[in-house]
Amino acid sequence: MNPLPNPLHERFANLMATGNNATGAYRALRPYVKNPHALAHRLMKRPEVVSRIEEIRRGVSEKTVMNIAEKRDLLRQMAEGQIPTKRFDKVTGKTHDFLAAVVADAKVAGEVGRKEALQGVLPFKLEFNIPHRSQLDFD
Repeated sequence: MNPLPNPLHERFANLMATGNNATGAYRALRPYVKNPHALAHRLMKRPEVVSRIEEIRRGVSEKTVMNIAEKRDLLRQMAEGQIPTKRFDKVTGKTHDFLAAVVADAKVAGEVGRKEALQGVLPFKLEFNIPHRSQLDFD
């Protein structure tokens, strides 16, 4: 599919395809409008915009270095200490940051903030056990 004829719609589709939510994408394009949520919702009802977003996402995902499963496996190995997150190359004198590379690839693929990127992680529950202030022991 060719780019959308309306430049605003095309830019909106590109922002949506790279991980922005609809309201945030519309607000980035037109920060002065009073109700970006309603206008973004209207654009998301247009079939050509929705199909263009999916087309861009497919194109980007084909160009990424790793798919989500490979990234998650690599991050798991880093968390378990099987592979380092950074490595210093003595020959070139440069430090290679593997974790930053994985994060950058996820951003380029538009996976950051997308529900699919968090599949299997959500829902999660955080529990905190914080004693009352008078119960703290400072000894």
